[in-house]
Amino acid sequence: MDSVNLQNRRPRTSPHGTAERPVLRDVSHRFRTDRDIDPDWSDSLARVRLLSCRESEVFHLLGSGLSNRAISSRMRVTERTVKAHVARIMEKLELESRLQVGLVSLSHRQSDRGLAAG
Repeated sequence: MDSVNLQNRRPRTSPHGTAERPVLRDVSHRFRTDRDIDPDWSDSLARVRLLSCRESEVFHLLGSGLSNRAISSRMRVTERTVKAHVARIMEKLELESRLQVGLVSLSHRQSDRGLAAG
């Protein structure tokens, strides 16, 4: 079962039998203004400019909720390369997990939208 049933809102099942849920998309509505950004992440957000072009691409794809495998397919690189980019992103932004990178990326995107609208 690898299709999505949007009418019944059932999660897509991966070939490994685990449900894939776009967690980052589920929380995107929570980041509407700068005051919603975790103060601990403001330093990480300021360091986003330190990322290389490829790291920045991975950073934004993580914020879209993509898996390492999906990112590697989209960027046409190995999954190992994506993992290396994620590790460097975590180091540069001083974050402890892939999830934190995704949430900071989502915050970054939301703050950019706020600046563009304002």
